[in-house]
Amino acid sequence: APSRTCSTPRAAAGGTGTEHMRCFVQDAATHLKINYPMLLDTKGSIARRFSIEDLPAYVLIDAEGQVRRRFVGFRTDSALAAIVEEAAGSEPAAAKLSLIAIHH
Repeated sequence: APSRTCSTPRAAAGGTGTEHMRCFVQDAATHLKINYPMLLDTKGSIARRFSIEDLPAYVLIDAEGQVRRRFVGFRTDSALAAIVEEAAGSEPAAAKLSLIAIHH
């Protein structure tokens, strides 16, 4: 488990549920060397937007905002890369894809 290094004293001490979760995610991202943007969806609005009922879930969106793929279940980095590559194909709209990962 990642060590507690969160810079917000209140969050590191327990804080509110949201502060605690934000601190946990920050520490986990540092520990796992995640270098891409992350969103903490504490109210579940992203999950509702994409009708996500099971977790973890992933939504792959193209440059035009169209959902290219939706899938549920843990995936390795190499499996995620293969899914993104397959979805990209040769279509211009798929040239720039965004992957949204929804976990609990």
